[in-house]
Amino acid sequence: MVVILYILLGIGGLYVLAYIVDYIIVKIRISKRGNKYISFKDFNGIVQAFPFNKEKRYSTYFKILDPLTHLLLEACGYNCDNFKTYNKWEKSINKIAEKYVYNSDFDYEKKMSKEEMFKYLESDKFDSFTNWYDFPELVISYVLDVNSNYDEENPITKEDLEKAKIQLQDEAIKERIFSNKKFKEHLLLKIEAIKIMIKENQEDIKIPYLKLNLQLAELALSNAETTENHRKMEIMRQYN
Repeated sequence: MVVILYILLGIGGLYVLAYIVDYIIVKIRISKRGNKYISFKDFNGIVQAFPFNKEKRYSTYFKILDPLTHLLLEACGYNCDNFKTYNKWEKSINKIAEKYVYNSDFDYEKKMSKEEMFKYLESDKFDSFTNWYDFPELVISYVLDVNSNYDEENPITKEDLEKAKIQLQDEAIKERIFSNKKFKEHLLLKIEAIKIMIKENQEDIKIPYLKLNLQLAELALSNAETTENHRKMEIMRQYN
């Protein structure tokens, strides 16, 4: 009985330690942000770090949450001004996943063999979340075609905010933000269109601007592919 108690205490201690370590890591990252807004991943991490004083941390850090992330959550029916609604976020994110992430052919009740899972992950049927919650500037800003170079000192313009609000009423837009598959399709079309414009307008004064846009689109695509590969690796770890 004593041995079991010690084991439980040890497990509990490790659990608490993990929370503390996560909190410290996020706290350090936020402290080094400068004038940049924080991502939803860091916001959620700092608020959920401990079971007490959540509402206070919510109020403190919500002020520096990325404004486009704020608009995106509201467009999904999430009341950002209501802490009680935020506390139900886990259920909300599951609903968003069911609606926008296309894994409908995946049978979660079936235990796939390693070979079956690998084949599924490499097929066109596999989908995952984008990393909108970690890098809004590489997903949300890009899909909405809003200048991502904004921060607390140079806030996003009212015009861009109004434009974003309108765009986020479109279900296809939200699909591109949440579904990595749809986001990659969007980026590939965008990259091809920019390349054609550069090729056909070699003397245009907008060429430097187009080339910069091409670099940003390719960076966003690389990030999306990395996100997908990380998700695949996480799934395959269960077979190790």
